[in-house]
Amino acid sequence: MLRRISVLFLICYLSWSPVGAQDVVTDSVIQSSATDSTMLQKTSFLKRFQDKLTVRYNNSKYDSVYVMRPEGSLTLKVRMNQTGNTFHAKGTVDSVYSKADLSTSNKTTFSIAAIYRGLGVGVAINPAKWKGVYKDYEFNFNYYSRRFSLDLSYQRSESLTGDIYGDEGEHRLESGDVTLKVLNLVGYYTFNHRRFSYPAAFTQSWIQRRSAGSWLAGISYQGGSIKTGDELKNHKPDAPDIKIEINHIGIGGGYG
Repeated sequence: MLRRISVLFLICYLSWSPVGAQDVVTDSVIQSSATDSTMLQKTSFLKRFQDKLTVRYNNSKYDSVYVMRPEGSLTLKVRMNQTGNTFHAKGTVDSVYSKADLSTSNKTTFSIAAIYRGLGVGVAINPAKWKGVYKDYEFNFNYYSRRFSLDLSYQRSESLTGDIYGDEGEHRLESGDVTLKVLNLVGYYTFNHRRFSYPAAFTQSWIQRRSAGSWLAGISYQGGSIKTGDELKNHKPDAPDIKIEINHIGIGGGYG
């Protein structure tokens, strides 16, 4: 009899706990459930996103005997690139013959990129640019797919140096005297896009596991100008007013 009464008393005691304590426990459970639900939603979203990337990454219309994806899902690339421009122009305008031999400073860029299932991010560093050696600016955009490929670049440079010959004699140009602006646009179409991979050569997002070639059709545009800068006019008022404009469109083909 004593054991039964003790058990009943203990049950009554627990059931009559303070109301505030029950509220705290209930709020904690609700908060924990909400946190777990948010984590599940984030995990579910990341999984769906990764699954879509995987399907897109493995969805190949190439002939797998010739072209395949690289092993692994993550690719790291380190690259050094050096660029520069040299111009040799001559012509006669209004019965005045002129000739120009100009070149920009060479630019060395170091870059590192990470590519995960077709999506990549990278960073490029130009040490001379950071040190303020020159104020040149360059923008590049590249797109390579099975059929179509595109290369676009824009450059603005004030580091042109060289000589200009005209009816008034020879003039020496130093860095900062003239400003160069150049736009280049080149597009390609690959005919044998089942067995030949243009991206394999330039981005390594595919591997050309077996040799194959293809006919290519291309179109290109190049436009630009070289004009006298304000700095030259300020310290050499008698310097000639230089203006050279270039516009060129080309259509061609080849085999790669």
